[in-house]
Amino acid sequence: MGVGVGGALERLSPGRPVATLAALGSAVLVLAAGSLAGFHLNLTGSLPVGLYRRAPGPLVRGSLVLVCLPARVAAFARARGYVPRGGVCPGGVLPVGKPVLALPGDTVTVTRSGLLVNGVAVPNSVALATDQRGRPLPGLAPGSHVVRAGTLWVVSGFARRSFDSRYFGPVALEAVRSRVRPVWTGAPEP
Repeated sequence: MGVGVGGALERLSPGRPVATLAALGSAVLVLAAGSLAGFHLNLTGSLPVGLYRRAPGPLVRGSLVLVCLPARVAAFARARGYVPRGGVCPGGVLPVGKPVLALPGDTVTVTRSGLLVNGVAVPNSVALATDQRGRPLPGLAPGSHVVRAGTLWVVSGFARRSFDSRYFGPVALEAVRSRVRPVWTGAPEP
């Protein structure tokens, strides 16, 4: 019986350790090549699960973006396990995929029943008091906030438990790493 990784692979897949390693290696290479080509695989609830590609163009309300969280927010999210580690953003996390909710000049109103943008209610935007494990979440004080130049709000209506601007407010426009468009998603057709 072998010792170390080879021995473990022999026990898991008798006679096929090379095939198992080749399959895993191929998957890693495909993901790396896809990333270099501008593709992003989303497996979180903040956007529909699927494959996205970087897309040029101006940011408008509803644009899908990959954005780095502010440093203090990233540290909190990383400690809680809300965001994946190993990225280029502050706190060593990956950018998060979110829809743009509000842009400079818009007014975001925070209420107990959710957010409003320029007076229009945003579906699925109620800030929760606790996360799935019962831990308290930060919150914004009720009131109106005019989105300042150089900032934007990102809020996901796809997942009511999304950790986004409803908990920490605006993010810097310069924190947007790219705009993305879906190539394929598991979401039902409208």
